[in-house]
Amino acid sequence: PYEVLLSGDPYTIAEQITILEFDVYSRISHTELINQRWTKEKYQVMARNVSALVQRSDKLSHFIATSILLQKKLKDRTTMLTRCIKIARALADIRNYNGVMGILMGLTLSSINRLKHTWSKLPPKVEILYKQMAVFQDPSNSFKNYREAIKKMKEEEKNIPCLPYFTLNLSDLTFMDEGNPDLIDIEETKLINLPKHQLVYRTIK
Repeated sequence: PYEVLLSGDPYTIAEQITILEFDVYSRISHTELINQRWTKEKYQVMARNVSALVQRSDKLSHFIATSILLQKKLKDRTTMLTRCIKIARALADIRNYNGVMGILMGLTLSSINRLKHTWSKLPPKVEILYKQMAVFQDPSNSFKNYREAIKKMKEEEKNIPCLPYFTLNLSDLTFMDEGNPDLIDIEETKLINLPKHQLVYRTIK
């Protein structure tokens, strides 16, 4: 099955990955994103599209890793690794950051990361491409580099759509839900915690 990664130019493959991911992403309703429904087995039927997109990202990561590992020769592994990095770059160019992260996650799996000889044979330009994109994957300061890149993109090109790194959005929603109570006590009266719900609303929007 890995031959599909070599069958066309990186941008064509990136476009097809984006079409498949956006088809699922566009079906996600706001009701799927509340109360962490995607994490609770009895409610997962109410968040089936969220689960489907997460699973698709996981499958992409493992497909990328498997496609590289199936290459028996060093030269072929290097060719496949190079192609995967170029596809990730193409995904970044068309602003599918969910796809970018899916591929990068595959490339950082231990089974791929330990292929030292394969990585050492990357063309210098491709190695630079990878390092530029790996910055997005840096989890320090809650993915600060990725968030700043998205913020800058929105400021410069407000009407250009993008497919965000969806797993990070889910992590944000989980943090908001678990870190803030639904009700707050004010003068011995329990009131709805509106700031929490406004924060969740802005994140989903």
